[in-house]
Amino acid sequence: MYHRRAALVAFCVLLLFFGVVCRLYFIQVLQYRKFAGLKEKQYIQTVEIKPKRGTIFDCQGRELALSVDVDSVCAFPRQIENVYETAVKLAKVLNLNQEMIKEKLKSDKYFVWIARKIETEQAREIKSYKLKGVDFVKESKRCYPDERLANQLLGFVGVDNDGLTGIEKYYDGYIKGESSFIIQGKDAKGRSVLNDTEACYTSNNSNELILTIDKTIQYIAERELDAAWARYNGRNALIIVQKTKTGEILALAGRPTFSYHKIKESSIDEMRLRAITDFYEPGSTFKIVTAAAALEEKVVKPTDRYFCENGRYKVGPTVIRDHEKEGWLTFAQVIERSSNIGTAKVADKIGRDKLFYYSKMFGFGSMTGIGLPGEVQGLLRKPKDWSSISLGRIAFGQEIGVTPLQLLNAVNAVANGGMLMQPMIVKAIRNKSGTIIKEYNPQIIRKVISPETAQTLTEILKGVVECGTGSMAQVKGYDVAGKTGTAQKIDPSIRKYSDTKYVASFVGYLPADDPEVTILVILDEPKEIYWGGSVCAPVFANVARDIMRYLNIPAKVTLLASNKKI
Repeated sequence: MYHRRAALVAFCVLLLFFGVVCRLYFIQVLQYRKFAGLKEKQYIQTVEIKPKRGTIFDCQGRELALSVDVDSVCAFPRQIENVYETAVKLAKVLNLNQEMIKEKLKSDKYFVWIARKIETEQAREIKSYKLKGVDFVKESKRCYPDERLANQLLGFVGVDNDGLTGIEKYYDGYIKGESSFIIQGKDAKGRSVLNDTEACYTSNNSNELILTIDKTIQYIAERELDAAWARYNGRNALIIVQKTKTGEILALAGRPTFSYHKIKESSIDEMRLRAITDFYEPGSTFKIVTAAAALEEKVVKPTDRYFCENGRYKVGPTVIRDHEKEGWLTFAQVIERSSNIGTAKVADKIGRDKLFYYSKMFGFGSMTGIGLPGEVQGLLRKPKDWSSISLGRIAFGQEIGVTPLQLLNAVNAVANGGMLMQPMIVKAIRNKSGTIIKEYNPQIIRKVISPETAQTLTEILKGVVECGTGSMAQVKGYDVAGKTGTAQKIDPSIRKYSDTKYVASFVGYLPADDPEVTILVILDEPKEIYWGGSVCAPVFANVARDIMRYLNIPAKVTLLASNKKI
């Protein structure tokens, strides 16, 4: 009996021992990774630090956006000995709410951020206090050397260095790089077992962008836009400069705009890239497309004459009006003097399908694909959706919605001999060692009109500037081809065109016979004067004049100068 009990006890002990061994095997072998991870979570604190973003350069290699190392203040709450005193000192230097800091310092978390990316003077003062439990982490801060230059285009980044708008957002995947990590050990009570934070950095593979923007041309464009914006106090304003032969954007700016130092106070409207996110009725600048279609289809010649009804022409239930009471005009004069009536009569010869076809060919109703966030395709209805009066109205720029970039690129096609170019904003992407990893080359989208048609239309557009509505766009020593626009805006309250609200514009290129740049200027709802030829043409002239000087484009030698005796 005794031996059987002893054997039973021994069996139970062996069984228990076997169970313990099996459990240890399960924990230490089969579940090793799980419990190792739990151990790591308990004794290791990891904080992600966003990487230094790649620099953005203009086409001449000048910095437009770069990143610098700055201090961020962090704290380890369980190491704080005097919460009140620490909070008071930090709040005073950082200009932050004292109670908010106290709450963070009382947190049961192992690690908390107090303030990210602070000024050098602030960091120096806090370090002088030698506050226990307060430390510093080097982080990357995005800087823009020129506070207001091209800021809507460049965009900005958030506190974690993620691109939020503009180029910073669209090319975020290329320029943001990989994260770094702060790793620090802690004991069972959450206390640091190391004296200093240790950082384990991954490879920073951020790339650099080289833009097509020319910093000098951008400055010229913004300077003149600001002057017009201040003078006419419009709702908004915009300017774009494009390199004619390649499609590269040399300058792009809008007003109102924001300040990098006051991001939190800025509105979405101030950050918007209106060149691609907004569309509007272009008015008379669209007559360039109508004229191109008519000349290409050979339904008109520059010398054909049209009776412009002395400024008033009834079409169905509506009346088309001109700003001047014109009688007989040649087709060239119809464009030079910007006659809506003459243009509508030309459109009758073109027809719905052909006008729609050329509008599409010039890029309207489609996104340009420039590579910027928020682009829209505008509004171009199919002919089946047009009313009985749509043909004439679309011909002179009503009942169609275009983005500023679409319009500029379309006119650039005329300047470029009929070739529609792909608009470009980035020339290349390269890595830190300088190796090009992606290059963008000029690209022809399609041939829109023949070189002969483009040349004929250029001569007509030269007349607009020499003796028509665009005379204030003249640049001494250079032939300019261009077109004015004064578009009535729809008043939502009455659902009709307003008699007081207009979009003034001018688009043109020079030197007309061998263009270097194509420029668009728009002022929305300018006060007092609203004609495109009076408001926007002078801005064009000033910008174009300085660009010609900067690019060293020689002026024409006049006959008088050639006969002058030396």
